[in-house]
Amino acid sequence: MGQVLLTFDTEDFISKNSVDFLHSLLLCLNKHDFKALFFVTGHMAEKLEEYPETVELLREHEVGYHSSGHSVHPAIFEFTDIERYKEAYDVSLARETSHINPLTGQIEGKGGILAVRSLLNNKEVTAYRAPGFCWSPPHS
Repeated sequence: MGQVLLTFDTEDFISKNSVDFLHSLLLCLNKHDFKALFFVTGHMAEKLEEYPETVELLREHEVGYHSSGHSVHPAIFEFTDIERYKEAYDVSLARETSHINPLTGQIEGKGGILAVRSLLNNKEVTAYRAPGFCWSPPHS
């Protein structure tokens, strides 16, 4: 018998409807004993803190990271467009461990991968899916 790998991106288009849909999807997967890999943005992790029942369902699945803010500019390829690799890495580390204001693109405190890990009680998060297929050297 073959295997199917289900993956879902939970991005930063956050509304009550998107959280309700995620909850319903998790219920459906669990009902049929399916497991999936969910790639969660930092912004979505921050929002999900308000929905503990959904978080409990999510913890039964694998969770990967999908950037601080999927649709926030500057995007990964923009803020890592730096000649020196070490500098690009440092900029990336600062942004991907921070909450990024979706309107200004400015860092406003801790968030990103730290928010995802915190949401999952510091469960190890090792998978990464680049938003918009935007890879840069620090994210390879």
